[in-house]
Amino acid sequence: MNSNENGPAVSVIVAVYNAEGYLARCMDSLIGQKFTDMEIVVVNDGSTDGSQNIIDRYQRDYPATVTAIAQENQGTGATRNKGITHARGRYIGFVDCDDWVAPDMYEKMYAQAVTDESDIVMCDITQVYEGTKETEYLAGYRGQKPNPCCVSDFVMDSLNSAFAWNKIYKRELFKEIKFIETWYEDVGTLPLLVSFSNKISYMPTPLYFYVKRENSRTEDGTNPRNAELITAWENCIQHANKAYEWEMAYSVYRSVAANILHFDPPARDLFIRFLTDNRRYFETNDYARQALELGDALELLESSITHHGKCRDMLSETQHHHAICRELLHASEAQCRNLNEKLADAEARLKEVQERKPKRWSL
Repeated sequence: MNSNENGPAVSVIVAVYNAEGYLARCMDSLIGQKFTDMEIVVVNDGSTDGSQNIIDRYQRDYPATVTAIAQENQGTGATRNKGITHARGRYIGFVDCDDWVAPDMYEKMYAQAVTDESDIVMCDITQVYEGTKETEYLAGYRGQKPNPCCVSDFVMDSLNSAFAWNKIYKRELFKEIKFIETWYEDVGTLPLLVSFSNKISYMPTPLYFYVKRENSRTEDGTNPRNAELITAWENCIQHANKAYEWEMAYSVYRSVAANILHFDPPARDLFIRFLTDNRRYFETNDYARQALELGDALELLESSITHHGKCRDMLSETQHHHAICRELLHASEAQCRNLNEKLADAEARLKEVQERKPKRWSL
């Protein structure tokens, strides 16, 4: 990672893949920022459309602001990691190539970071439904406490929801933490960044515009790659700051509860196995126990797992009975074959005796 002694205040990394239809809107929102002490690092992740031509145009028109990098297709996590290695800012932010930001987003967020001496600053979101004029307000922090006061509060709700792009991060956080290079890279990385922060600020102001697309990969509950959520959850549990080990386990528990009914088998079965394999983090977790005592939605998860287990036991019992019946049928068939063979043998012997019996002659 480059030194930032003479670098800008903020580096914004844009991961691009086949975005020619909306990349210009994204770039215009960044170029048009009121805050000028920033750079834009654009990484083309092996696009096969005209995205690179658009990137080249912005780099040519704004050479002091835009840095362009190209690589073979590796996925969002690897693309962001590549951008981080070229970023020079004291803080780092991310924007998806089909989204855009308010003109004062980085001005306000950086000012908040300086005022609070924060490692992370997060804002609220305007969700825009693609192809419509419909929008929805999304809170950037969705925790149970209306006024989160410490890192522990943020860790417990770091997976609800895990967005990388409505935040800026102090660059030092990325010295040891990298984005996982699988699906659900935000889920497997953002909670770690939160857990190793000393101070986090929340601005309840919608500054990021997130485009909700119909063909979003996370909307397809049948895709086999949904099972990669497990990799993300495991990364959170294994690599979180040990000072917040139980808060992180609780956050993962809630994430499983939120997703377990959204996806179809076999992912759902793998999620249940994940809970079983990591039982020690959940069964003895005081945060989970308190939530259950308060009638939290985790009861739904518990009942779902119980119901799933009962159904699986019934299926196993039915299969066992079926196996017994099948064995009895096979035994009956074998006995029938044996009786048929004996009957055929008896008929053959009778015929042989009849042929040997002397014939009577009449006079």
